[in-house]
Order: sequence, then C-alpha cells, then structure tokens
Amino acid sequence: MKKILIVLGFFLMLSISANAQSPSEAKPSFDCAKASTKAEKIICNDKSGELQKLDSLYSKLYFSILKNIPKDTKEGQETRKQMQKFAKNFKDYRDNMRCFLLAKNDDEKEVEELFNIGRENGIIYENLDSVHFGFKPHHYKPCIARVYKMGILLLSTNTIIDTSSLIDEDTIYACEGNMILDIFSIKGLAKFRFYNKLFPKGYEETLTKASQKLQELSSNGRYTQVCAFEDEGFICTNGGCEYDLDEMRTRVIQPLDKFIQNIDLRKLNAN
Repeated sequence: MKKILIVLGFFLMLSISANAQSPSEAKPSFDCAKASTKAEKIICNDKSGELQKLDSLYSKLYFSILKNIPKDTKEGQETRKQMQKFAKNFKDYRDNMRCFLLAKNDDEKEVEELFNIGRENGIIYENLDSVHFGFKPHHYKPCIARVYKMGILLLSTNTIIDTSSLIDEDTIYACEGNMILDIFSIKGLAKFRFYNKLFPKGYEETLTKASQKLQELSSNGRYTQVCAFEDEGFICTNGGCEYDLDEMRTRVIQPLDKFIQNIDLRKLNAN
C-alpha cells in the first residue's frame, strides 16, 4: 500500500510540474528583447510571472487550434481567416489595454472633472456613473491579465459555439459594430469540434454563460457615447457600478479562472 501511495505521489508531482512554472521559468510567446508596445514591456517586466504565463497559454491555445484547422478546404481557409481576425483584435485590445468594470474610481473630483470635460465636448452622459475613465499605471497589469483571460475565454467558447450568436438582440448597444462577441467571433470554428480534443471536459456550459455575461457587462460598461474613446480603458466610477463589478468577478472571472487552472498543457502540446 505504501509503495502505491509513493507512486501516486510521484505522478501527482509530475502533473503539477507540467502545468506550473516558477516566475523565473515563465516565458512569454514573444522575444522580450524585441518588445515594442507598452503592454509587451509590462508583460516582460512582470516579476510575478503571471502575465508571461497567460501570454504563453493564450498563444498555445491559439496555435493548437490553428494547427488543427485544415488548409486545403474552402471552409478551413475561411475559418483560418477568422482566426487571424480574432488575433488582430485581441492584440489591439491588449496593446490599448481596453478594459471595463476592472475597478472602481473613488476619486469624486476626478470623476466630476471628466464628466464636465465630456459635456464640453458634446458627450452627454446620463449621470456620473457613465463617465469613461482612462487607466492609471497601477491598473495596467490587472488590465492586461483581464484581456488575456478574455481572449482565452472567447477563443475557447468559439470552439463550442459561434460567440456572435450569443448576442442578445433585445439589448441596446452604444457602439454599433463594436460588440465584444462580434469582434471576437470565429465563424465556422465550432463545426470542427475541437473542444474535447483540447480542453477539459464539463466546462462547455460554463464558458458559454460566461461569454454571454461578458457581452452584457461590456454593453453596460460602455453605456452612452463613449465609443469615440476606444483607445483608452474603461473603469467604474462612483455610484451603481458595484453590482456590475461583482457580476464580472463572480459570473465571468471566477469560473474562467477555474477553467484555466484545469487546462492540461500536455494535451495542448500533443496537438
């Protein structure tokens, strides 16, 4: 019995080491010596290794899926183009650090100033809660981590269902043609049935619900005429944003973190 326990312990350690990296071992998918954007430099300088690991995981997921899409069929070629569109939009979101419902801004003076500046420029916010707020340096790292998690969520969900089909037609969107699930939709990918080949079983419904909630919260977070400022991040301001922040944390981030922890890197490397 003791020998069996020792053997089981050995294989458990192998499993843990296959999925874990120390900060010193963590490496992003790109060459840090050639890092050009602010986001890439932040990733390379993250001493915790969290951003490097998220970048590496996202990259492995993306290329594992891409490698399995046939090149010699019209359907495969079109889906590969959709993958390239996804990657371009993801990089745009990451490098511009486009986040919403990331944190609450408690600086009432700053919120009021931004509210007034918006009105002076013809942007009529419904109330102070709707003010668009650009990030400060301490928001950069959590925002980049959030974008990577969002990319992993939507990339995975598209292997189950076309995410654009999850958009609620009854919801009013402020930014026409710039909806999260539409921008990151990979049309045709679900037809190839890659999910069971690459991802942990039992998360299909969890991912679908999290993606749909992300779309809903994205719409809420960008309410009113903030579309013109897409190059900056979005953050909650004073007032009624606590509910949406809690929804983002409990309905999107927490189940997504659990999914990410259960992704088997060996399965990805084998595909």
